[in-house]
Amino acid sequence: MNYLAKRLAGFLADNSSRSVHTDELRYGIEIVLGALLQIILVAIAAVLAGILKETITVMLTAFLYRRYTGGVHCEKYYRCTVSTIFTLLIIGKAAAMFTIDYMWVSMTLVLLLSLYLIFTVVPVDNPVLTIDDPMQRRKMKTGAMTVLLTMLTVSSLLIIKFQLNSFGTAILLGLFWQDITLFRPGIIYIHAWDKLFGTLEHLLERR
Repeated sequence: MNYLAKRLAGFLADNSSRSVHTDELRYGIEIVLGALLQIILVAIAAVLAGILKETITVMLTAFLYRRYTGGVHCEKYYRCTVSTIFTLLIIGKAAAMFTIDYMWVSMTLVLLLSLYLIFTVVPVDNPVLTIDDPMQRRKMKTGAMTVLLTMLTVSSLLIIKFQLNSFGTAILLGLFWQDITLFRPGIIYIHAWDKLFGTLEHLLERR
């Protein structure tokens, strides 16, 4: 992925009519290509599991919300991809199986948890990108708030008006999961994947 991004960035920089920073361009291309590949792999796994619609809904909700909240990452791309596929399939299955008996209670809990995080920790830095600009941090808080309120509104409409419970539930779970990744339990979970794959890599190297 890094190699392809470098080649594309170099090509675009060489053929650009204005001055561009190749490394910044490469970083942006790598993020876009990585996200597209993850979406494709998640979709394939979800089709095989028979929960495509719910899983995609969870994924898009969490990804859009994460764009503004920030959060922890696995150390390597393939670890992030595998852990993302596994986690989203579990959450997608939960959305397909369970209905919300106390919808307003669930929405209120997600709203309160999200608001607490937005006002206290969002945006969360990661080792690759530290956000020091106060203006940028305010913009990300505003973006996170906008996404949260929009998705909660969509979720309530899907459940109440259109009786699409699994989709509404998937949105709530997508928001909730992204919230969890901003807490210590979520961070421990992501780091556990890193530790697992690190151990496997070490064993393979020894062989």
